[in-house]
Order: sequence, then C-alpha cells, then structure tokens
Amino acid sequence: MTKFEDNQRDSWVAELVVKDYLERMGHTVLYAPERNQLKRSDRGYDLLLVRKSSPSLLVDVTRERHNRRWTCAEEYPYTEVIIKPVERFEGGRLLAPDLVYVVNTPYSHAAVIESDAESREGWITKFRMNPGLGYECDQYFCPVDKVLEWIDLRP
Repeated sequence: MTKFEDNQRDSWVAELVVKDYLERMGHTVLYAPERNQLKRSDRGYDLLLVRKSSPSLLVDVTRERHNRRWTCAEEYPYTEVIIKPVERFEGGRLLAPDLVYVVNTPYSHAAVIESDAESREGWITKFRMNPGLGYECDQYFCPVDKVLEWIDLRP
C-alpha cells in the first residue's frame, strides 16, 4: 500500500469515527455530497452536520499523523494544533468548513476547532512540509488555548 493510500484510509476511518460520535450525540450527519465526485482537496469539508433550526454546518476531519495519544489540552505535546494547508480555506474554489475535528492517532479523542473567518484570525500560518501533499506550503495552526473543546470519541 502506498503512503497516499495509507493516508486516505486513515482519513476515512477518522471521518467514520467523528460521524459516529456526532450521530450518538443526536445529530443527523451526512457525508459531503461531492465526496465521490471531487478529490478530497477540492471539497473543503468531509461531513455535513444537518440542523433543523439553523443552517447546516460543514465539518472537516483530519487525523494527526505523529503517533500521539493525547486526550486533552494538557497532554497535547505542542503549543499549536496543525489544521490544514491555507489553500484548503482560501481561494474561492472550496467551501470552508465551520468546524475542524483533529483526531488523535488511535481515533479515541479529537480537538474541535471553530474555523469561521473570525476564529481563523487567531490562527498562525507557517510554511511547512505537508507529508500528505508531498510538498511545502503555508499551513494553518491553531493555538491550543483556542481549541473549542477536547472530546472523547469512544462509545
């Protein structure tokens, strides 16, 4: 299996775990309608959280790839949580997500981050190698103290 295929499999597992968690919390959750038509990098989000009384939320799911087993802010080994390449949020071709779930390596916990324009003002941009993309690019990082909540995804 190639590294790309490994990353794709890991991403799909993370999406499934977050979808299952949100459904257990009583939400209606759908996979992105464009899931099968567009590459992941062209969608901008992975899940659609349907709400009856207000607009649906676009949810992006990413899996941390550093083999860390954090469960909360105190255990998170860095001062910032890596989000996504800047190009995933800007440029007009993507629908920017409302929430980002960053899932730990064992798929047991996640950092939930608001990603509206106001929240992104507090994010940090760094030029880094993105192993999933295979090249260097500007990437967003969210300071740990700006994470909305740290959740247990397990049933």
